[in-house]
Amino acid sequence: MAFDDIAGASYNKLIEHTKKVKPYKDSNGAYNLGYRKYTNRHFRVREDGVIDIFFCDMTNAKRKIQEGEDLYGRYGRHLASIHPDNSIEITKSDGQGDIQFLSAIIPYVTHSQAHHGLLIRSSNRWKTGGSAQSHPVFKGGRFHLESHETMTPYVLQPRAVDRKLRKEVIARFDIFKKVGVTMLEPMTPQGVFDIYKDLWNEYGEDAMHEIHPELIVKLVQENKYLDAVLLSVLSKGDFGWFAMWKISQLIIDEKVGNFNKTRLNNFCGEPFKDSVKAIYKGEGEKDLLNDLFIKGTPEAFHYKDPIPNGQAIPTSKWGYKLTDLSGNNLIRI
Repeated sequence: MAFDDIAGASYNKLIEHTKKVKPYKDSNGAYNLGYRKYTNRHFRVREDGVIDIFFCDMTNAKRKIQEGEDLYGRYGRHLASIHPDNSIEITKSDGQGDIQFLSAIIPYVTHSQAHHGLLIRSSNRWKTGGSAQSHPVFKGGRFHLESHETMTPYVLQPRAVDRKLRKEVIARFDIFKKVGVTMLEPMTPQGVFDIYKDLWNEYGEDAMHEIHPELIVKLVQENKYLDAVLLSVLSKGDFGWFAMWKISQLIIDEKVGNFNKTRLNNFCGEPFKDSVKAIYKGEGEKDLLNDLFIKGTPEAFHYKDPIPNGQAIPTSKWGYKLTDLSGNNLIRI
């Protein structure tokens, strides 16, 4: 396997490692994780003793350090932290490479669309040791590196749609679908982009990186139809014909003075509008849009019994309610 050299990492082993070797030069205290020649795999020890795991190009990391950039921001590559109690806290996973990397540290990490996010499964047939465990990965969640048990108890309940309310909920959005597409028709690429920038500034960058059904429904209820249409097509899976990175890239390009009009027209021009109109007119997989409205309407659901922590998690079309023991919502990764 590509990451065999980092398998079996533990808090004590990594701390002992720092006593035997020197950190990389000009790296702000970064030690090698695995073979030293693979500099993109490294870790730093914080003042509180927590070990932060990074998976990024060392040259780029040194540049960020020299220029005072944040190594922990959205575009940083801090993937996990290992705490003194030998638990791991996963903070990010942006692709298959990250998943393979994390799976070498705690078996076995996977992103499952049917489970609506990242999972830890210790029963993978390629792994040995520890008991069979299955957990949703969430912000702040910590899992023991040996037993794989959760160190942060949670309550996970699959959602089920109330069939009597399904048609009623969908019907609430009939007018919005027609009016929203009509409002989009005369928009120029620059006009579309300006709305996205306003939404970015108002709701934060996170709103541009995946669909938030509750926010879409809220905008419709406030009669902000064009905002709702444009946010509804930012994709992380469902609407693959227009990916969120395009809008993010345009905004970043403009901020650094590298804005390109041709790129704007390609991303926000007529082909984009045609794709949006096709979905809103019911062409193709029309249920995707209806499902989005249902997911953003809490009263359309009831919740099944909680799944005991660590037990195998069944798939769920409608997702889950995930909270801490006090009922506060937890955010999936």
